[in-house]
Amino acid sequence: AFAAATMPPVRGKGPKRAKSSGGDGVHTLLSALKKHKKFKQMCSFALDTLCKSIDPINSDWNNNVDDLVGHGGIEQLADILKLYPHDEDVFGYCSKILARVPKNYRHGKKYTKRLVESGAVRGILESMQNMADLRPESVDNAASLLLSAAERNAQSMADE
Repeated sequence: AFAAATMPPVRGKGPKRAKSSGGDGVHTLLSALKKHKKFKQMCSFALDTLCKSIDPINSDWNNNVDDLVGHGGIEQLADILKLYPHDEDVFGYCSKILARVPKNYRHGKKYTKRLVESGAVRGILESMQNMADLRPESVDNAASLLLSAAERNAQSMADE
């Protein structure tokens, strides 16, 4: 008991701070993507970080997906896919991010419609057509996107 009383507090184990509303992290990443989309290495770094922010391991992933959609992230990712149609790294990041959007438990159906309308689903399919030897993980992410989108909003997929 004495040792525990004299030990310094462990980082990250204190009281939780209120989560900032507004998705500052996702918004900052999307701003960086917009600013640096013509610089592939910086674009890839921002995409990788964005992947981590909407990973289901992250407890805020659903909120981060909301922020991604709310700040025009789907449309930005669709544009990036058009800018780099033959780049497997960019495709891998974009497919991973976009595959998580329909899985949002609150707004998956609405977000799926937006995925289709933005051209993001078409961009994924066109990129797959352009690249013959995709990594299995990239194919899995793209398939997950298509399956989740069809499950959440089959009508919007059929309309396209």
